[in-house]
Amino acid sequence: MPGNRRGNEKRRLLVEAVREVIQRIGPRKTTLEDIAEQARVSRSTVYYHFPNKGEMFRAVIDHEISALQDELAGAVRPDASPDECLRTYVRTRAGLVRRLLTLYQVTTDMAGEYMAMARSRVDDFHEAERGLLAGLLRAGRDSGRFALRDPDLLASALQATLQGLFDLTFYEGRDVPEEELDALVRTLIRGILTDPPAEPPC
Repeated sequence: MPGNRRGNEKRRLLVEAVREVIQRIGPRKTTLEDIAEQARVSRSTVYYHFPNKGEMFRAVIDHEISALQDELAGAVRPDASPDECLRTYVRTRAGLVRRLLTLYQVTTDMAGEYMAMARSRVDDFHEAERGLLAGLLRAGRDSGRFALRDPDLLASALQATLQGLFDLTFYEGRDVPEEELDALVRTLIRGILTDPPAEPPC
């Protein structure tokens, strides 16, 4: 319906305004009045879509998680081998997390507040991620590339590991170096390959 389309477009523009303001002055200082000025709309329009700052931030988080899912899905190329897809996925995920934390100036003392607002959406993301990882592992098993019995169980374990790395960055402000991340992925893949490469001599 035309009215719904106009409303959705207005909300999309407001979410973009929120993103721009947060990136410019940080989430702590952002007000609904700032959003109205950035979007060039009345304050009543902003209040209609976002009655408070919590709703405003939740809308941005929802937008970013959707974009994150799209980018991660795009990183898994259908022409790549299952093990290369896993490597690319893990590297891409880590890079996107770093980018988002920097983009929104998230500090460790704000982490719990953000996660509380995003909990249900993050849970949905984790469920979708486990499904994607299980699909990659199952494809590797079915092609004879991976030797594993339960792709779903391993996908849950891998997803928990990825979340642990995210928690180190998000809650503790500790970044995992890329070489350590690559070592983790190599160890995982070596453990499930049907014909792993020989260990180098000591």
